[in-house]
Amino acid sequence: MIDREGDMKTFHGWVLALLAILIATDARAQPAAAVMRDADPKIVGGWPSKPGSRPFQVALVHAGKPNNFDAQFCGGSVIGRNAVLTAAHCVQGKTAADIEILSGTDHLKIGGKRTGVVKIAVPERYDKATQDGDIAVITTKDPLLGRALALATEADELEHAPPGAAATVTGWGNTAPAGQNFPEMLLEVIVPIVSLDTCHQRYAGLKPPATVTPLMICAGYKRGGKDSCQGDSGGPLFVSTGKSFFQVGVVSWGIGCAAPENYGVYARVSRFRDWIYAQVGERCTKEEIDTGSCLQ
Repeated sequence: MIDREGDMKTFHGWVLALLAILIATDARAQPAAAVMRDADPKIVGGWPSKPGSRPFQVALVHAGKPNNFDAQFCGGSVIGRNAVLTAAHCVQGKTAADIEILSGTDHLKIGGKRTGVVKIAVPERYDKATQDGDIAVITTKDPLLGRALALATEADELEHAPPGAAATVTGWGNTAPAGQNFPEMLLEVIVPIVSLDTCHQRYAGLKPPATVTPLMICAGYKRGGKDSCQGDSGGPLFVSTGKSFFQVGVVSWGIGCAAPENYGVYARVSRFRDWIYAQVGERCTKEEIDTGSCLQ
């Protein structure tokens, strides 16, 4: 498996060829039993988001690269005035000085605002080997542009994200599961929520097996064809209630991209709400975080 994070846009040709082979078999972050490989997840089988319709989406970019397209390596979601929710594997081995957050745009070459990072928080329970607890909160130096995305409670998840419910995932990740094609525009795709039992049985039956835990939520089609991929890591998986959105997952890992029955695996947001409150609580109340009003 491969984490859906990476920066392959400027690699030399021979590296791209090698990664194309790896991505054909794995994507995002990889569990313990599988070989961990760096990759750069992107949306497969999706379409461009309507401009301005996903104001909570941000890009994690390398601080030393001024070109946003070249610098983008992961996604994230605004959850507070100075707070971004992303994947733990996106920030592993990085310091606050290494990362900047691009907010306020859905195009990597047009608009937006970069801000520096002052703090990166990862749960103690995060297991790099299995990607269990693959979630992180980044605190920025300056207020972010856009709007905050509400976090799903377990009750929200039961009501709006049961198995079979439609969920949306967004990102600037790879659009070619067996190659390299990174978009400038934010893309999105709709995928159904998959029961934890179905997802667990699928991955446990692989050789070598991969681990799906209650801290994860899965989404995708049995037939494949639509999925998040390299470069989408850290971005949001969210559901609509008709009037609002709730984030239920954070792009984490998968085997390949959009392969049949190899469902996308996401960190389960509802299981981390108390921990998230502790990271953002100085600036926003629990009610503001839960309702996505922390930027108002």
